[in-house]
Amino acid sequence: MAVQLNNIPYDILIQILGRIEGKEIIRTCKLVSKNWYSVVSRSSFWIKKAEREGIRHLLPPRHLLQIEKYKWDCEKIYILKPFERNLIKNGSGQEDRKHWEFFEGEEVIDTSDSKYWKIAKIQDPIVERPPVGINRSKNIPTCFNAGYLNRQMFQTINFEKIGITQNQLNMLKPSIHVSQYYGCFRGSTLNYKLKIAFRKNGESVASKNFECTLPSSQVSEWKKIEMVCDDYDNDLDSVVFQHGHGFEQMIPDQNRNVRKRECKVARASLIIKYE
Repeated sequence: MAVQLNNIPYDILIQILGRIEGKEIIRTCKLVSKNWYSVVSRSSFWIKKAEREGIRHLLPPRHLLQIEKYKWDCEKIYILKPFERNLIKNGSGQEDRKHWEFFEGEEVIDTSDSKYWKIAKIQDPIVERPPVGINRSKNIPTCFNAGYLNRQMFQTINFEKIGITQNQLNMLKPSIHVSQYYGCFRGSTLNYKLKIAFRKNGESVASKNFECTLPSSQVSEWKKIEMVCDDYDNDLDSVVFQHGHGFEQMIPDQNRNVRKRECKVARASLIIKYE
């Protein structure tokens, strides 16, 4: 049987293997024979597979593949897909609170001492389906309701775990594109904050911040913040997407209903682009 498998013409073998799920190729197909191992270990195999599946843009562009110093591992990039897609998971609360961490108070991302962290439990942000008291023109079916306290939410993205080496990060300096929709019910003055913190050896070394105050006459509409980070330090190990808010003023209605005045956030996005 092994002889017959090894006698399959190369072009046909490429087509057969290219239709198998990527992780299954790594788990089993590599073990069939030395020939199969050689075929699926080539960058050209993964590029053709990506082209067939319509995701060629997730792998390095051809002109970057030719630069040896980047040491691209197309197999790893195909499996982990660290570039050209949103790396934030559950950006609008469609999976409830999954993948997010929460804390209350002022920013604590810059300290590695755990005693400063106050993890919210009972008062974790809730998920609204659909968002309450805010314009639905953006077709956002779910969002996080982060409460009216100084509540923070964050996700940490480790570059090595997602398949980007420090060498590639240092030499290529891929741009990091961040965006988020935010808003709240009319009647509150919202102070919104978005912070992108870069870490080296587990400690924050730099950050890029956006902060704005929306008067009560404007906050019933979704607003979008977009930032691009491309001037970060070398030898980073992770990036932190953190957003939060506070209120300068709250105007209770006749029923003293405060829930509708809480901050809404949705469609969190962090995309690392090749160029």
